[in-house]
Amino acid sequence: MATTSNGATRVLYSLLYSIFIIKYFSLFFLYFIYKLDLVERKQYWQELYQEAQEINKQCNGNELTFDNIAKMVKLNSFVKESLRFTSPIVALPHKCISKSYYTFANGYQVPSGRTVSLNFRDTNTNVEELQGQNPTEFYAYRHLERNSPATKLECNFLTFGDGKHECPGRALAISY
Repeated sequence: MATTSNGATRVLYSLLYSIFIIKYFSLFFLYFIYKLDLVERKQYWQELYQEAQEINKQCNGNELTFDNIAKMVKLNSFVKESLRFTSPIVALPHKCISKSYYTFANGYQVPSGRTVSLNFRDTNTNVEELQGQNPTEFYAYRHLERNSPATKLECNFLTFGDGKHECPGRALAISY
């Protein structure tokens, strides 16, 4: 009995460790992506630096809070564009749980038990109706024009999921 309990404890620790590693890796990956874009896109440095200086003056040199960081709308738009531009090809897998199959409005059917994923690359870079003009080009301030912060859940930006599957840590991930 003690062995079973010990085994169950090890499984629980293993699961918790896996969840921690996955979540930490996700944050690190997002951080790495937009920092790399910032290094590569020097034309935005001065404007983003000026915005940060203005917010810093408003804080009187005190530590920045999440609310202060949220005021950096240009930086937020840059981060969102970076995540949009470098998103995975497919993501958000869903398993069909219908008894036999699920039929989409266009007639396409997904059999029960089959897993389907969304094509992020197409949604994020090929559809002008969703992304605006020139969706295949990086434009750091694309999301300023729409008043669309990186944490806002929208059909044109699914990096953090949507609905009941939305990422609860998206604000932390953006301000990381």
